[in-house]
Amino acid sequence: MPVKRVAFFMLPRLTSAAGAGKYFIEMARNVGKSGKRVDVITLNKKDFLVFRRLLRIFYHLDFFSPLDASGTETEEAINALLGPANWLELSLSALKKSLRSYDVIYTKNELVELLVLKMLGYSELPPIVVGVHTPLRYERGSSLLSKFHNFIYAGFVYRWLLSGVSCVHASNRYTKDFVERRFKVPCILVNYPFSSKEMLTTAKEYHFDDYDFSDEKLNCAFIARLGEQKGVGTLVRLLHRVAEFSELKSRVRFNIFGEGDMRSLVETAASQYEFVNYFGYVENRYVPSILSDQDLFISTSGWEVFPFNILEAQSMGVPVIAFKIPGPEDIIEHSRTGYLANDFEDFFHYLTLVVRGKVDFSQDFIIQRIDEKYAPPIIIKKFINMLEEFSN
Repeated sequence: MPVKRVAFFMLPRLTSAAGAGKYFIEMARNVGKSGKRVDVITLNKKDFLVFRRLLRIFYHLDFFSPLDASGTETEEAINALLGPANWLELSLSALKKSLRSYDVIYTKNELVELLVLKMLGYSELPPIVVGVHTPLRYERGSSLLSKFHNFIYAGFVYRWLLSGVSCVHASNRYTKDFVERRFKVPCILVNYPFSSKEMLTTAKEYHFDDYDFSDEKLNCAFIARLGEQKGVGTLVRLLHRVAEFSELKSRVRFNIFGEGDMRSLVETAASQYEFVNYFGYVENRYVPSILSDQDLFISTSGWEVFPFNILEAQSMGVPVIAFKIPGPEDIIEHSRTGYLANDFEDFFHYLTLVVRGKVDFSQDFIIQRIDEKYAPPIIIKKFINMLEEFSN
């Protein structure tokens, strides 16, 4: 039966700067263009702050630190990005009545979203499709919080939260296998849609003029949130290693963009080394322009789902070095569009190959592979077919 009304549900305020938020915005816009009524539903600021405080207490025993529910973009900017889709901010008390008016609900796989829907009653809501936008397993996570995450998302609590949903949407092969093996829930593999043409158009429309990347050095970009997940500790270790080799540091410039709780590590490295530039936060619209001036992109992430920053780099023809973990290994074709490293020494070896000019990647081929694998019309059709299959 064709789906006419689709709800995309997540708790936090929408932003195109975050992976899941960006996905919800782009997919809601594209599904809306197919003629369906699409609404992205989030909690209003008041109720969201209550949930956020509970999370801070649960994970960090944090009862008092200030919380902020505002996003990085204005509501007008988000609505412009949504196109024919709508953004509704609702109270918790109004949520159930609103959600019951749709044919299918698409939501994130995080504990809080699933817990809210479970409390409302799966059986009293339309069919629910759970999209995995937070990794079920933090592959290279070593902190106590990472280990706790892996325990929770592989255990009986998460199995209970998934019991009663119609389908799980996976965007990488590892997640699909994990869900089917551990939770016995139908799972459909649909990658993220991505368009190199849209990236090129944005690069021309919003040019990054704050720095001139045009000298003789090889430009190597790192664009991500500066936290444990993105492997900032590994990034800084890499910079220290490069500094030991005068030949390498004379050939390369690391251009680092992003904000986060590990920012001070990057700032210290940038003050230490002339070959490191730290730019801080950059608006998402300038990323394509920045990438168009880069020769290499590195991702030191310890865990991912289907990373937008790697998709963005590859869609601009930039080779990428990343660890061989779910997500990156689905996008990067080893030795053809970049390198997949097994460990730190592997990563450094591939970096030196590129910096020393020992390898040559075809920009046109990298772009071609992104267009072939992630063409929006094909991916969006698969996504809509998934919603319709599991709405019955």
